[in-house]
Amino acid sequence: MNLRRLCGVLVLAWAGCSSNPMDDWQCACETNVTFALPRPLAGVGIQISVEEPDGNVESLDCQPNGSALACLPLSSRLVPNFDASGALRSVTIDQAVSGSYTVELVVGGTPMGGGTFVYSASSTTYGPCGQESCETPGIYTISN
Repeated sequence: MNLRRLCGVLVLAWAGCSSNPMDDWQCACETNVTFALPRPLAGVGIQISVEEPDGNVESLDCQPNGSALACLPLSSRLVPNFDASGALRSVTIDQAVSGSYTVELVVGGTPMGGGTFVYSASSTTYGPCGQESCETPGIYTISN
């Protein structure tokens, strides 16, 4: 048996429904909540803050940097999504848990939108054997 066929057989055996611990790798559960804007929000000095159910506040401060936008801190659970012109389209928080989230958007020192949203995580089963259960991501629209 040549090496390619052996590798193919091993991959198929790994993907099958067995009690092999490697089966747990079939689903990577990453629960996130996305807060989308009804229309992109442009401006200099976009500040985004999200208060989580436990009272922790995640914040980003985004400033133009040449032809791009730079957001600080570089390491954050908040992930902004900008369109090609640099306008904010949405922000996503990774590793979300059920509860109330308060979002605030400020542009150039002026409050531009926000709201409080209740994320109620529900479980969805993934994987060919139904062995993984992940929480379903949530999407909410911010009023601005």
